[in-house]
Amino acid sequence: NATSHVWPLGALAELLDNAQDQECGATEVHVDVVNVAPGVPAITVQDDGVGMARANLHCMLSFGFSSKEHVVGNVGRFGIGFKSGSMRLANDALILTRREGQASVALLSTTFLNAIDADDILIPMFTWKVDESGGSGRRSYIADEPSNTTEWEENMAVIEEYTFLKSEAAVLEELDKIDTKTGTRIVLFNLKQ
Repeated sequence: NATSHVWPLGALAELLDNAQDQECGATEVHVDVVNVAPGVPAITVQDDGVGMARANLHCMLSFGFSSKEHVVGNVGRFGIGFKSGSMRLANDALILTRREGQASVALLSTTFLNAIDADDILIPMFTWKVDESGGSGRRSYIADEPSNTTEWEENMAVIEEYTFLKSEAAVLEELDKIDTKTGTRIVLFNLKQ
């Protein structure tokens, strides 16, 4: 799937198109190169859209799934753009998204899948309820899904081993880099040459 974008800028354009999709509602999209560790660059794509519910994030990461019809302003009718664009640029993609009352994080990682010799595509995913009612202006995150503690810990172990984030606190710090109330941040790391 990563070979469907020959030109890296075409792959990046795919991610920008997704952020500017009519359903996303983004008015701004920022692309940056950051170091996730000393001398280890990553590409971030961040928007101020409405964010995604867990079910929408799951659909975005499912190969060939799309519920969209051909409507002006919509992209993503075939369900391959995000996967082909992100995997053309990097071996791994961390997706962080926050919407009203909910935040989710997922990892699409060929590094992880190759390391475990996976026959199926496994995507660790977490969802928190978001409470912004605190008087200090800070939001708090309450673990929501997976509700099974063992599954949560197994998924977090994958994040800690195969990403630059080594704890749940670090995941939440990365999520808080979405500096708008709602939005999505994609971190592409283990970049391809």
